[in-house]
Amino acid sequence: MEKRRILWVDDEIELLRSQIKYLELHGYEVVGVTNGDDALEQVFERRFDVALLDEQMMGLSGTQTLTELKRIKPELPVVMVTKNEDEGLMDEAYGLAAEDFVIKPVKPTQLTSVLKRILDRSALETASFTQRYMAELSQLDRTREDIDNTEEWLERYVSLMKWDIAIEGTGDPVLLDLHRQLIHDDNHHFSQHIIKHYPEWVKSPGNRPILSVDLLPQVVVPFLDTGHPVYLIVIDAMRYDAWLMFRRILETDWLIDDFPYLSLIPTSTNYARNGIFSGLFPLELSELCPDSWRERSDESASLNRHEGIYLNDYLKREGIQPLHRPRYKKTRGSRSDIDLLELFRSWKNPTLYSLVINFLDILTHERSHFEPLSEISDNPQRFRSLAASWFAHSGLAKVLKELSRKDVTVIITSDHGSIQTERAVIAYCDKNTTKGLRLWFGPSLRTNGEGALLINHPNDWMLPAEFVGKNYLLALEDFNFVFSHNRNEQRRFYAGAFQHGGISMQEMIIPCAIMHPK
Repeated sequence: MEKRRILWVDDEIELLRSQIKYLELHGYEVVGVTNGDDALEQVFERRFDVALLDEQMMGLSGTQTLTELKRIKPELPVVMVTKNEDEGLMDEAYGLAAEDFVIKPVKPTQLTSVLKRILDRSALETASFTQRYMAELSQLDRTREDIDNTEEWLERYVSLMKWDIAIEGTGDPVLLDLHRQLIHDDNHHFSQHIIKHYPEWVKSPGNRPILSVDLLPQVVVPFLDTGHPVYLIVIDAMRYDAWLMFRRILETDWLIDDFPYLSLIPTSTNYARNGIFSGLFPLELSELCPDSWRERSDESASLNRHEGIYLNDYLKREGIQPLHRPRYKKTRGSRSDIDLLELFRSWKNPTLYSLVINFLDILTHERSHFEPLSEISDNPQRFRSLAASWFAHSGLAKVLKELSRKDVTVIITSDHGSIQTERAVIAYCDKNTTKGLRLWFGPSLRTNGEGALLINHPNDWMLPAEFVGKNYLLALEDFNFVFSHNRNEQRRFYAGAFQHGGISMQEMIIPCAIMHPK
């Protein structure tokens, strides 16, 4: 049986070694940290069954840490450890959803009694949760094939991601496997829904779900005449489940109206993100801006270096003239990068400010090349926790904290998500083909077996076809492309990689959040 894991937060943790040893001898695993910030980092990276939290600490106080813990992991039971039975403190902590109190000096037998009571209750709650989920699973299985409405798919996927986060909190591997299979089955039907309807949508702007090209006119522009700054923040490759974790961090300071919408096809940065900033489909952009449009490049950064220009061109085409010049900036989002706080302090005029942050996209691609990073993010749940840990400690989080005290509108979105690929499909091409794991384009493309969509008429999908015979090959669900001559080696190397460019719920269904300060 797996040991119950306890997070003990106390700035004098070294003085508690005898109590920790006692707990370990009684079958618990104890992780000790000395401050609230480290506690928050731990709960992002690992699963705990209960937290013991000192009331008096340097930095974040016990109640402040409790507030943050309950915001990002509301299902985690927390026991406050205090030096006295102050009724005001107890009322405050219970109001913040603390489960119990322990008075210092901590007696090991008293502690094990409290832990047993909480964990036994938690086990009963888990059993009730399992019953609720199994009923939900049965309902979702019955209704899947009847869905032919995109809004239902969007709502369903958001619900699936919320269940995924809740199931992760139980640590139940059986539930996780059942839920993984449910998402796998849904992806097949979702992909067929997209293939059926996408060519209709690109020709019917008034009769389609929101796509990347609709974000500026439908979401951003209506806020530009409000007389205060509007910030459009695009977090490259942000999955919807990662956004749900980010939301927990933000909702203390912000009123958040969030909703799912669809990325462009292909779900690749130079198509989807250019679509956001230009308001144009790839075919339209290639025709309107032939000198700047690129599908391939030796310098990957050049694929999106014109986004600021595309944004200004869009505003001019639509006759939108802010009093102050709109601004655009792209950054990696790492600690060693530009000082975002200083940048945003200079962005204070009533106009549109746009920021693209590439950190998650870099993490998505680079994790396969670094074994330790790959190991700590080897499934969607761990990848999500890693993303949440980055966000909690990022310059962006600090910026948003400061902006929450000003009269501003912040819109956070992504260009596409990513999917962990598990299966391979053999594909064939000639030497002029541009190839990725989930997207190929060029002449003479073909594949054998399921798992791919061949687009023979790119214009029907609003994709460029600058020469006769140009095709697009997109991976579906959780497939990636491999060559026939060394397919087994490629399958082993790329299995479990997080990729984008194809058609799946995880890549196409992305978040948009409109935020106003509380």
